[in-house]
Amino acid sequence: MTTEDKLKELKENDAYACAIARIHYLRAPAALPEANDTNAQAQYWKTYYNTPLGKGTVQEFIHNWQTYGVSI
Repeated sequence: MTTEDKLKELKENDAYACAIARIHYLRAPAALPEANDTNAQAQYWKTYYNTPLGKGTVQEFIHNWQTYGVSI
C-alpha cells in the first residue's frame, strides 16, 4: 500500500482510521480516560495524539465533539 493509498484510507475508511488511532494510543503511557469524560478525553488527545506543539486545542476538541460527536 502506497503512502497515498494509506492517506486515502484514513480519509475514507472509518474502520481503518479508528484502528490506526487505537494503535497510536496503545503507545501512550497513560490509560484512556472514561468514555463519558469529554474534558479528560480532550486533554488526552491533546497530549498523546495532537501533541502539545500541535495546532489543535482542547477547546476545539470539545466543540467538535459537542457538534459532531455522539452522546454516550
